[in-house]
Amino acid sequence: MNGLLPNIHTIQSAFDGRLLNTYLFIDDKAILIDSGLAYTPEETIFPYLKKIYLPVEKIDWLVVTHASGDHYGGNGAIKRRAPHIKIIAHSQDALAIASHDQFIREHITALKDYGIPVPAIQADDRSFLDLNGVETAIDWVVQGGEKIKLSANSPVALIHVPGHTPGHLAVYEPIQGALFCGDAIMGRGIPDISGRLVMPPHYFDVHQYLSTISLALLLKPQYIFLTHYPPIAHHDVMAFLDSSRTFVLEFHALLMDFLRKSRKPLSIIDIIPFAQKSLEIPDSEYQYGLLIRAHLQMLVDFGQASMNIMNGVPYWTLAE
Repeated sequence: MNGLLPNIHTIQSAFDGRLLNTYLFIDDKAILIDSGLAYTPEETIFPYLKKIYLPVEKIDWLVVTHASGDHYGGNGAIKRRAPHIKIIAHSQDALAIASHDQFIREHITALKDYGIPVPAIQADDRSFLDLNGVETAIDWVVQGGEKIKLSANSPVALIHVPGHTPGHLAVYEPIQGALFCGDAIMGRGIPDISGRLVMPPHYFDVHQYLSTISLALLLKPQYIFLTHYPPIAHHDVMAFLDSSRTFVLEFHALLMDFLRKSRKPLSIIDIIPFAQKSLEIPDSEYQYGLLIRAHLQMLVDFGQASMNIMNGVPYWTLAE
């Protein structure tokens, strides 16, 4: 239990020095939010359930917030132990969650075309399968707006919160004001267990990401439960949401200024060192690439920049 609400449990583990939380919400029925990596159920989730005397068979639903391996990798292990559990995902992420080839097409191959540094991954690589698990079907593909009844007095809503990925889902329980949102909102970056930022916020679409933050501000949750942060409560919630929005605006202004001062077209690889120095978060080239691409794409969409392909590499230039 997280110490905040008696019916919500934080099942905490770590990966690569960062928190990796899954959440269990128990009423008359129970819902698990995210399954972690391929080994998370056996190493963390099942032992936690045993400790609180809750058989895995008592869990009714598994909501996968989005198509990232540390959120869906344990789906197969959960389904093997409890075949009755209904796995839920949004339609825009469901294929990438259920199919490794589709995940690689959307999250690796498509980004490589933008010049983003991506790992060399194939769907049958042992290192990939060790984290992402076996392919597991989605039982209920949703659009957002659906409700799940954990009891007669405790409905939870499935909310589409895109930006980080196109089909990111959140779970919202309005009575207690509890918002479970995976990676949909990322503050000023992802910290390691000591609290030091080790990864910048990253998202596929700036406008959608900002809209998700605005939606959270409108909901005014009392609690936010994230994958890579400890649970956030009360006045800290608004501070976290404000900080998340401020980051986007500040980074966009930094990028605009950098592009304005450049005397030549720039690729994403050209911009990454500037972003690393500005944010003082090292490494994470893949995440920086996603972040930069999203802001560059918004500039193109609004006619503020142009993209041209030179020698097979995309380059961006601010419009005159």
